[in-house]
Amino acid sequence: MGTGLALAGVPVGQGRILHEIRSVDGVDVQTVAEGKGPTVLVLHGGMSDESAWAGVAAKLARHFRVVRLWRRLYRTDVPADLAMDYGMEVQDVIALIESFDAPCLLVGHSSGAVVALEALLARSGAFNGAVRPRLTSNATIQTPTLLLTGQRSPERLRERVRLLAEAMPRASVQELPGQSHGANLRAPGVVAEHIVAFARSLHQR
Repeated sequence: MGTGLALAGVPVGQGRILHEIRSVDGVDVQTVAEGKGPTVLVLHGGMSDESAWAGVAAKLARHFRVVRLWRRLYRTDVPADLAMDYGMEVQDVIALIESFDAPCLLVGHSSGAVVALEALLARSGAFNGAVRPRLTSNATIQTPTLLLTGQRSPERLRERVRLLAEAMPRASVQELPGQSHGANLRAPGVVAEHIVAFARSLHQR
């Protein structure tokens, strides 16, 4: 699939920032990639960057190729345009998944889940599953989806997960005991275990 890649790597932690492709407006789509195997694409939440999922990614990389997108809304090298950025972030995801050679598992956290959801609506066939999309007014998504929610997450977020589960015909909900909205930082092993189990279940369907 996709676009011809122009790779330029800069060491960052255990992965690399990869300027792999350009989005539709010419902006580089920046990612950190690590591990080998089927691809898991991670979209981090707000007020952070891809490093917020480094702990989870390190554990997932034992089984998968983990690609963490550095969302443009939280990059200092890209001029912010709040009216356009969510839509462009969806385009960034689409450009990225079109460069993969097989469907991937999509993981979205918080506002990253909103981007994941819109990407699912736009290109559901590019994903073999999804973890953590939040709320939708469209019940047409047929992609198997795992909704993770923390037992101690704010009630408004837990309610959104319940509504989303009702709207999506192939969604299931897993509550993380004792965890809140930032389980990726506080319990990366727990989050990774659920993602691995869900990914394996997809191959059994």
